[in-house]
Amino acid sequence: MHTRAFSSPSSAEITVSVTVVTKGRGRPECGIDQMQLTFLVEQGFKIKDIAKIFNCSRRTIERRMSKYCIEGKIFSSLTDDELDQRLMTYVH
Repeated sequence: MHTRAFSSPSSAEITVSVTVVTKGRGRPECGIDQMQLTFLVEQGFKIKDIAKIFNCSRRTIERRMSKYCIEGKIFSSLTDDELDQRLMTYVH
C-alpha cells in the first residue's frame, strides 16, 4: 500500500492510500476503493487526475466509475424532456 498526498481543486490537502493487488501474471490490479473514488469525484478531481493518483489509465477509472455507479459532473438538473421543451421555444 502506498500513501500519496494531493491538493484538491478546492485547495484542500487530501491523502489517498493506493493498494496494488498482484495475482500472478499480467499487470497488477489497481485496488480502487469505491469510497475513495466517490470522494475524489465529489471533490472535483478530473478523471485524468484520478488516474494519475492511482497510477492507472483513464479508462480504468471510467470502468470503475461505471461499476460503482458513480457519475462525473452533473451539468444540469433538467431532464431530457425539460431540455427539449426549452430548446423548442428557441427553435420555433
